Parts: sequence; structure tokens; C-alpha cells
Amino acid sequence: MTSIVINQNLTHETSTFVMAHELGYALLHKGVNTPFLRNVTTGTFIPRIEKEANQFAFKLLLNNFENYEAMTKYQILDTLSLQDEMERFIKKQKEISMIFKTKMLTITFLSIVILSACTNINLSKYDSENPMVISHRGSPVDYPEHSFAGYDDAINKGSRYIEQDLILSKDNKLVVSHDNNLKRTLGIDINISDTNYNELKKYKFKNGEHLHLLNDVFKKYGNDVNYVIETKQSGNKNHLMENELLNVVNGYNLENNIILQSFSLESLNYMSKKDNAIPQMLLLDDKKSENINTIIDTIPTNVKIITLSGNKMNKKTVDVIKKTDRLAMAYTLNTKTQIEKARQLKLDGFFTNETERALENKK
Repeated sequence: MTSIVINQNLTHETSTFVMAHELGYALLHKGVNTPFLRNVTTGTFIPRIEKEANQFAFKLLLNNFENYEAMTKYQILDTLSLQDEMERFIKKQKEISMIFKTKMLTITFLSIVILSACTNINLSKYDSENPMVISHRGSPVDYPEHSFAGYDDAINKGSRYIEQDLILSKDNKLVVSHDNNLKRTLGIDINISDTNYNELKKYKFKNGEHLHLLNDVFKKYGNDVNYVIETKQSGNKNHLMENELLNVVNGYNLENNIILQSFSLESLNYMSKKDNAIPQMLLLDDKKSENINTIIDTIPTNVKIITLSGNKMNKKTVDVIKKTDRLAMAYTLNTKTQIEKARQLKLDGFFTNETERALENKK
């Protein structure tokens, strides 16, 4: 949600315009951060979105004047205590959409808060009665892994959590892919970590999409959905991936929509030192899942979720996690039998390739 900070030295009228501008910005360009964009983009995008926010603000505020049609644009500017150069945004309109009605301002603000609350992550509300269902790589049964088509399908089926696996490219781009080598997914025997992203973009999935960057995923979905992001082995030992990941998350103001996951405690610990407010999930392989009782005391408190291999989930392994007041989850559960077993074991959530089946079973 966009934060609105008003300079105390501004006049009441100017402060009102700034608030209206920020409201338009929040509604029209969710998930976009202009200070961040100024550092990473060029061109006309920023001026365009600022212009649209100004136009929104004027349309909203003009409804305070019953007879504004009779006023000159400079009289309107004087009434609002705004500078003359803002006159280009004033357009006389006899019919204004209800969204711009002043009496709807409070409702609009409440709507933003409600929508934000719907997508912001609150781990305390997940348990065996209301498990967190995470769409594993989107919808890989019907669409390419980590494709927009797959994410769209999962979201349309009701998913509120989509997963991203990250591999760092040769030119330090956060590429969304489970495999470093692209032989399995794209039929090309090359490694992401050895290749620049512009080269990787040349290779297409069957649906015509190419490998996406995390930035592209955030830009498309904003804070309308939550992200479960895994830092995978990139071959880089200087935490370039973790630093870039946190920079991008902060740049898009999505800190409240992220769960960071990894098989690597080193990776999670490093990110916790940088930002300990983002929930963290530790993934366990078969061996560690089976022997969870021997390692549970070594897992730091910054890890709020422990996710077992589905092959090793049983009452014993789940209970060991729950006794530490963490969420107990598992991967990857697809069949009705697996999903029902998760319910019986009182898992707090799980990854699945079958979003629709999992959510139907949740009801």
C-alpha cells in the first residue's frame, strides 16, 4: 500500500491535492515505486504515471466546486493554492465517473486498506483448518513452469501464493527458473549462470514465453498476490543473489507480500540480517526431513516455517516442528490421497501442482 506523507509546511489545499495525487497513484499504478524506477529505468514511463495521478487528483477535487464550470482554470488553481503550470491538467467535464466523487473518497481509502489486508501475509492465520496453499511453479501440469500463463491459471483458480525459483544469470539478473541448466525445460543445454539474460530471452517455451525476470513478475502482479521465493544455487559466493533479491523486493514495496525460502540456512541467515521482517521458510530434503528431531535445535528463530519433503511427512516429523511454534508444511502434494494426508497430519500448508484440487479440498 502506498504511504502518504504530507509536509507540514504545505497549505491545507495543497496537502489535499498531494493526498489525492497519491491516492490516484496507488489506484492506477499498484506495486510501482518511482524512486526505484528512477534508478533502473529511463524514458517516459515515470512522467506518464505522474501525469495520470495529477489528472486523477484534479478530477477528484473539482467535485468540491458545484459551479466550477463557471470558473476560469486560473481561478481554480488559485482556490486550490496550486502553481499556474498545473493548468494543463484541468479539463472541464460535465460528467465525472463515480470513482472521482468526493463522497467516495473515504470508501476508496477503505477499499485500499481492505485489499491490502487480503494479500498481505499474516502467518498467524494459517493452521491445519486453514492451510496455506502455494502454487508450485505456477501451474506446471498445463503450462510451462514459472510462465505468466501458469501463474494466471493458478490465480484464476483462487491461488493467493505463487512460487518463484531464482537463478542468477551471468550478468547478475534474477531469472525465474527451477533449473540452472535449461535442457529439461527448454531443450537447450546451457546454464543460466553462464549466460547473459539477453541471450536467454532468445529461447522460447511452447506457448511463446521466454524466461522471466523477478522484476517482470512483480511488475505484472504487484501486490495482488503473494510470492514464495526460493534462492537456489547460483555458483556465486558473495550473496549477490540475496542482495539483488532484497533490493528488488524493496523497490516494488512488496515486503508484506513475500516469503523467502531456501534449502540453505546460510542464505536465509544472510537475508535475515538484512531484513528480519520478511517471513522465512527452510526447505528440508528427504534426509533432513526424516531426521528433523536431530536438527530442529540448530534452526535459528528467524525461520518461521519448516517445510518437509512430502515423502517423509508423518505424525512424528510434523509434531517435532509444531512443538517449536513454527508452521509445518510439505512439498509437493498433488493427489487427493496426499492432500487428505496433509489434513490428517494437521499440516499448516503445502506446495502443489494442482491448485484447484488443493483449494477444493480446503473448503
